Amino acid sequence: MTGYKRAIAVTWQTSVAQLAEDGRHLLEILAFLAPEKVPEFLLDETAAGAVTEYLRGALDDLAAYSLVTRDPEQPYFLVHRLVQDVTRRGLSKEKRDLRLLEALNWVSNAFPADLYDVTQWPIAEALASHVEVLTTHAVSAGIRKPTTKLLNELSMLFTANASHHQAEPLLRKALAIDEFHLGPSHPNVAIDLITTAHLLLGTSRPDEAEPLIRRAIEIDKNAYGQNHIEVAKNVKFLAEVLRDRGQRADAELEMRRALRIAQEQLNADDLELTSFLGTLASLLASTGRLGEAEKLMIRAIRIDEQHFGADHPNVARHLNNLGILLKSTGRLVEAEASYRRALKIEEATLGVDHPSLASVLSNLAGLLLATHRHEECQRVARRAALILAKFYRRTGHHHSNFETAISNYAGILEELGRSQAEITNAFQQLKREAG
Repeated sequence: MTGYKRAIAVTWQTSVAQLAEDGRHLLEILAFLAPEKVPEFLLDETAAGAVTEYLRGALDDLAAYSLVTRDPEQPYFLVHRLVQDVTRRGLSKEKRDLRLLEALNWVSNAFPADLYDVTQWPIAEALASHVEVLTTHAVSAGIRKPTTKLLNELSMLFTANASHHQAEPLLRKALAIDEFHLGPSHPNVAIDLITTAHLLLGTSRPDEAEPLIRRAIEIDKNAYGQNHIEVAKNVKFLAEVLRDRGQRADAELEMRRALRIAQEQLNADDLELTSFLGTLASLLASTGRLGEAEKLMIRAIRIDEQHFGADHPNVARHLNNLGILLKSTGRLVEAEASYRRALKIEEATLGVDHPSLASVLSNLAGLLLATHRHEECQRVARRAALILAKFYRRTGHHHSNFETAISNYAGILEELGRSQAEITNAFQQLKREAG
């Protein structure tokens, strides 16, 4: 009734008519991003084959006609959602698909591929909203590449930040796209299945994860042969699921099969070997074969330190498992040192409230109880439970370590002689703090 959008369109037409070709081209690409902050580091990536100088000059052109908003003190710029909408509507179907593909490739080039490197998270987080909007446009337009790549990479960011409720729909969407475009037996589909299964296991749904893993194994066996490293990786993951379900004999059988393939295909110090070594070591430790398990764990730690350095989350994970083993053999001083080093690494790299910390904290609390440091023991156990309670409040999913952390905290309170009323009050306070 007010004619507001019509007025915007008229203003847009007037401004665009005065743009140079480069400015118009960039505006048509920006029209497919989210109506959020666009980080200026994107200008350092090529878009549609253009060099940085073209992009910065084109952006100056857009700013001169107020089609983007810039603040010289801030490392980003903004495009109004109505400007984007009118720009998209003004494109033919052919040009719309072309500009969308250029935008997808532009952001894909800038999105970090290695999200195990926590220093890359700020870059990924700055692009996250744009990836979500771009991939939504891409699904509607039937564009597969690089849509599934971006969906998987963004889901990795959300998973790393323990935002599983945001990651899962992205993974399901990537799987559906690849199945539709490539067929149900393509190796890319196997990758999607495994990635989705990892998330399901991380949110305590092993029964849903197992059939996806078995399907991925069959796809890769048919595609690559039964002794391929991709098959070994998927068999290892199956062993982890079987272990978590208490099927230890079956898990060990699958894990030894996976390690045999991996050692045949990889060098002795290959980084990929560490996950195979660590998983088998944990299985052996759980069945009392501690000497063999310790050797495997130490070998995995040394390989990870060689590749990542001494302060990487992968090293922390192996240190936590080594601490469990050392405690079970009565080497409590060594076990505590291993736990505390793992905790320090994870706090520095993942953040003080990341759910991965809960496992180390629960294990450290058990050791503190065994060495009669009751006050610190209670504090550490409570922290583990609180981290996972907050995770549940935030995501609606129980983390795989949730029940263990809660049970450990309750057990420690009982061990310390707290009354039932005191334990109830402690958990009510925990619930309040979790939100």
